[in-house]
Amino acid sequence: MKRILIVAMLVSSFVFSQTMRGSANQNGNDEPAVLRAHTTGRIEPKAGNWRTWVISSGKDYRVPPPPGRQETRAELKRLAELISQNDEQVR
Repeated sequence: MKRILIVAMLVSSFVFSQTMRGSANQNGNDEPAVLRAHTTGRIEPKAGNWRTWVISSGKDYRVPPPPGRQETRAELKRLAELISQNDEQVR
């Protein structure tokens, strides 16, 4: 869920900044439009209440809890063994 949220935030911030930059250039205004947008107040104050379009709920993408200490050590040991088998070209 966090990964999806982060990607959505990055995409929306990019799209928003490009849209605002384009409108500033068309109007011939020197002040960055993004700064104006941030100072004029909230753009979508009810955005947190929007319903999702593609998935039924964010609960559909819950990730399991992180592994414990023993599982993490075992995975790191397996990775170290795999890396030690690399030849010079791979390194």
